[in-house]
Amino acid sequence: MTVAPPGAGTPTGTVTFYANGTPVGTADATGNTASLQISDLGVGSHTITAVYDGDTNYAASPPSNGITQTVNRAGTEVKITSDGNPSVIGKDVTFTVTVTAVAPGTGTPTGAVDLYIDGILDDTYPLVNGSASVLISGLDVGSHTIDAEYTGDNMYDVSDGRMTQTV
Repeated sequence: MTVAPPGAGTPTGTVTFYANGTPVGTADATGNTASLQISDLGVGSHTITAVYDGDTNYAASPPSNGITQTVNRAGTEVKITSDGNPSVIGKDVTFTVTVTAVAPGTGTPTGAVDLYIDGILDDTYPLVNGSASVLISGLDVGSHTIDAEYTGDNMYDVSDGRMTQTV
């Protein structure tokens, strides 16, 4: 926010910032400007306004016209690994599916992944700290396509990954 007095001088004091009418923080007015970094806005559109709180020489301002800040869901990446590739017939294989946020997104995705073996849904597995480990028994000799689809949540987009497991 720019704090511009009607005459000469430089206002001091603080500016209160609002997101959708709720205060989200204050910042010092320095050199006619005040800036606030907000890192916890949820996904969606938010109206950001600011109010100069005034000082001993300048009166408080009415709320600014505001801007619209849109926060999108973060992109994700799915990686699948196995505890042995190639494996041998009769040996159980543990697949680990890891879902991570793609920059500039941060945090740990929640929700679940659907695991497919050769195009057939095996099951849906919940993510724990961004990962799901799945023990698979009885894979036949040959190459198997393992697909994992992250179903997304309210903060992270859907994505998928694939690997080939050889038995």
